[in-house]
Order: sequence, then structure tokens, then C-alpha cells
Amino acid sequence: MDKYDVSYDQYCYDNSSVLKNKLNINDIYGFEKAERDITSITILRVSYSPPPYNIYYFKLLHKAIFSEIFDWAGEIRTVDISKNNTRFCNVNRIEPEAEKLFSQLENEQWLIGLEKGSCIQSGEHHVI
Repeated sequence: MDKYDVSYDQYCYDNSSVLKNKLNINDIYGFEKAERDITSITILRVSYSPPPYNIYYFKLLHKAIFSEIFDWAGEIRTVDISKNNTRFCNVNRIEPEAEKLFSQLENEQWLIGLEKGSCIQSGEHHVI
């Protein structure tokens, strides 16, 4: 199973692609199951707000959903990561790119009222 590739990742256990977690689970399959089980519950507890959205709000959402698993929930990552052949946004660009994304979504009325297919199609262009 391929996970995030990094040369050194302070977020992962040594010699592992498993994220350090409050559960102290360091095998990938056990961790992924625990993460799914916990987040399927915590995501239901979140009080979602209507737009407008910003990076601060998304950090709050991340913390609400993942704080039972990670000490760093709700914080912007500090290492560059990739998965397979896809590099994710450089750490120095996450906040500026996120704000650009939120601005674009605001210009599109947060995709409110779009049919599912149109929303998905529009959403494809809004990935950081």
C-alpha cells in the first residue's frame, strides 16, 4: 500500500509511512481502520457553518474531525509530501493557494444551487 512519500517526515513513525497518532498504532492497516472508525463518528458531531469560508474555518474543521487522532490536528503541515507521482502543494504555498481557492469559490457563489454533476465538474478545478 502506497502512502505519502517523504525523505524525512516528522509526522510519521520512524521507517514508516504511518502518521504518528494518539492511539500509538503504527501498522498501516490498523491505523487506517481506527482512523475511519473515529472520523466516521467525529464528522457527525461537527457543526458546519454556511459560507463564506476561509483557511481558519477549514483548520477548525480539521481539528474537530481529527483531534482525537492527531496532536497536530487543525495545523498546516510543515513538510512537503507526495503520493505516487502526485506532489501536493508546497508548504509555503498552502495558505496563499487556499485563500485563492476560497476567493474563486466565493466568485462562484460557493457552488450553491449547482446540480451534483455540475458541482463535481466545477469542483475539479478547485484543488490545492
